[in-house]
Amino acid sequence: LTGAVDQRVVGIVPIVIDVLNIDPSMRHHFAAYGFWAPAIGDYVQHRIMERMDHPRLKELYDLVDPYQYRDRLTMPKFIVNATGDQFFLPDSSQFYWDDLLQPKYLRYVPNADHGLGGSDAVESLTAFYSLILEDKQGPQFSWARPEPGTLQVRTEDQPREVRLWQATNPAARDFRVETLGRKFTSSVLQPQADGQYVATVSPPEEGWTAFFVELTYDVGGIFPLKLTTGVAVIPDVLPYADRDPGQPATLTVVFTATDPQTAERILSEAAEWITEQGFADGQVRSEQKESTGYVNWQPVDRWADVGRAFTEWLRAQGVGSIQYQLESGPKITTR
Repeated sequence: LTGAVDQRVVGIVPIVIDVLNIDPSMRHHFAAYGFWAPAIGDYVQHRIMERMDHPRLKELYDLVDPYQYRDRLTMPKFIVNATGDQFFLPDSSQFYWDDLLQPKYLRYVPNADHGLGGSDAVESLTAFYSLILEDKQGPQFSWARPEPGTLQVRTEDQPREVRLWQATNPAARDFRVETLGRKFTSSVLQPQADGQYVATVSPPEEGWTAFFVELTYDVGGIFPLKLTTGVAVIPDVLPYADRDPGQPATLTVVFTATDPQTAERILSEAAEWITEQGFADGQVRSEQKESTGYVNWQPVDRWADVGRAFTEWLRAQGVGSIQYQLESGPKITTR
């Protein structure tokens, strides 16, 4: 937003705020997951997500969404996002990229979450900053997606290296580091006879695959500049597109026990414990899939505190992984 109103701004680098054009981006979030990620729990608890169709929310977006001021953003823009972000889906650039004015550059950092820790993102930022200081134009390339599993990249400036990155989640359209781990792997792409680079990915037998192309450029500085295409996902199917995102929220805690019998025992005790603690505003629901248990309820208040307390109780039962889902309504999203 500063770049839209302050003429002193000569370049901008939005980092891991991949939610330009807020409304379609957040609807996409829910349609992919079937629930709201816990990272946006404050917005869920304050019932903002229940008001997605409220006309006043649209008026608010018109004021605070930088997408509404995109015609003013004429300076160089380097948008840096993470493929495993806790908040935003990796294919969110589809909702704004084509509408931004040049000059613009994009990078999705593989195997990084919202904090970008352990990545080389800062090196790319430094390289872009040097271009701004020296008033140089950045490398030029374009891409297209002629088929669901294909990305075609045409370069005007010769990259040092081009790589295809991809990761598959066999259970869900979910590439968050906190749920899938750091699963992106890469392979080098060679140019075709006509100079373009073509990345082709086959649909997975189960689940979804995310993929993108990364180009590394020498720009005359200490560090190279890494740029990418947007992220594509195949099959391009949103599993919860028909689910209503605007129902009163409930909390689902998902845990993995050592065996189905242990999961069944924990589920039988969990509802009583939650009720005794006064944590539930109404019924406590549960489901089981083999060794995985799902416990759902509407917390009375202080969702984060309630979730932490129940997590400590689960840890005392010896469970393995624990995850959280902020549901729309009482229906539990199972995987």
